[in-house]
Amino acid sequence: MIKHEIRWKYILVICIILGTLPCNAQSVIPMPKEMVMGEGSWDVSADTRINYSNDALTKTVGLFNNYLDGRFGVTLKKGSKGKNAIHLQIDKKMPLEAYSLVVDDKGVTIKGSEAGIFYGIQTLQQLLVDKGNGCIQLPYIMINDEPRFGYRGLMLDVARYFYSVEYVKEYIDFVLAWGPMLLGHCNGEVVTAIKEISESAIAFGAPTELELQMSRFLCEEMDNVEMVRFVNSGTEATMSAIKLARGYTGKNKIIKLKKRKWYRMGIFKVEIVKNNNNINSLEDWSKFSAPTKEDHWKDGRSAKELAKYILSDNGYLPQEIEDILLQIGCSQDKIFKGEPEKITSLEVGRGTGRHHDLLLEQEKEIVVGIGAKADETFGKNISEELVTEDISRNKVNRINTLYKNLYGCDIAGGTDIRYQLLTGVSGTLLEAKAKNIQKALFLIITFKKEGSYNKEKLESNIKDMDIFINSLAKNKANNAYKFKAYKDIELYIEYIEIDVK
Repeated sequence: MIKHEIRWKYILVICIILGTLPCNAQSVIPMPKEMVMGEGSWDVSADTRINYSNDALTKTVGLFNNYLDGRFGVTLKKGSKGKNAIHLQIDKKMPLEAYSLVVDDKGVTIKGSEAGIFYGIQTLQQLLVDKGNGCIQLPYIMINDEPRFGYRGLMLDVARYFYSVEYVKEYIDFVLAWGPMLLGHCNGEVVTAIKEISESAIAFGAPTELELQMSRFLCEEMDNVEMVRFVNSGTEATMSAIKLARGYTGKNKIIKLKKRKWYRMGIFKVEIVKNNNNINSLEDWSKFSAPTKEDHWKDGRSAKELAKYILSDNGYLPQEIEDILLQIGCSQDKIFKGEPEKITSLEVGRGTGRHHDLLLEQEKEIVVGIGAKADETFGKNISEELVTEDISRNKVNRINTLYKNLYGCDIAGGTDIRYQLLTGVSGTLLEAKAKNIQKALFLIITFKKEGSYNKEKLESNIKDMDIFINSLAKNKANNAYKFKAYKDIELYIEYIEIDVK
């Protein structure tokens, strides 16, 4: 008993100490991508103003004020008052849902898209420290954050932070229960109906009269519904559907669909065009944009598999590409234009230039250069290209120039960098430069045909990609690469594998 008492005393002391510690990296959930603590703090009071010019932020600010009022009894008025203000600035160049938050002696500044500012304020709320006697402080801090993935959930941490009822209601309205709460939180008619039903019963396990009435209503109002059965879960619904199908058909075999593209709602529309010819089918692709190597237009080969892949989602980009574009922060309301077998001039010397298997462009937003692979390697490295017997002076000059544009120096000694990767990235950047577009994506797609692709070649390509990406590490910041030769252009490099049946 004595040992237990001592342990509890230690635990109590630790809790008291932790409760008095200043805000630190452990205070923000989830942990931001980048966070730097400063020395000092900034005071929030009733005189503090919140400064924003975009009306789209009105609801976000209202939600923030509800939180401040419920926890501290403070409501911030709109306006700017020198250093005593929280500034919300829309920055459409930042990735979707990304934000920057700075607290210093100049005040508070949150930058991002509308969604980014919303998430920035959620972080700001966690940083607020109640010092008592009406004193609210924010530590000097710099935060840059964005989601690791294209989708994320919302969490309300009620264990460490306390919120008013009204704040919670509005927050719930933001989430909308993933769909069912179409009328918002605590709609009067819905609440009344629930109260009336709950007076007769709380929960139902077996069929009831109310269920019968609901079923009859659905059958009468919907011409294509003859019978209704209510269930409690997706598993139960699937089980019932299988039983019904087996009973009706007398058959026992079941087909399971592994991929879900057949019901997926696309995000980015795409139009494939070559020399003013619209490409909507494999026949069109082969007719108007046949690959230079006929061997590539076969099942399992790069050109044909790329065509099948791009055309697979009925006018939308495939999900794997869409996920990457969402992370980069591309606009969802702009159509992508695609051109197969696109050749980009490399600006240096004579030659055919960079041959893109497919070039995608979203007007004024992003250029995407795609290289397709299927049982193929990236070919020679730069050192091997430079010692080729019939290499021309133009090509030597081209290689040296493209290399210097990326690495800022001349080629010294041997290098394992593949020539295809050098020209692929350079061609993508040059397309963006020519069109005055500030985002570029170089994407390699490997198609793995079941039972036929060469595992050694695949591993070799992955190794080559790793070497290339690592060689550019010094130019990387916030997931993007920047080069002096391609001013103001952010470059992203991605690699994906697609299984082919």
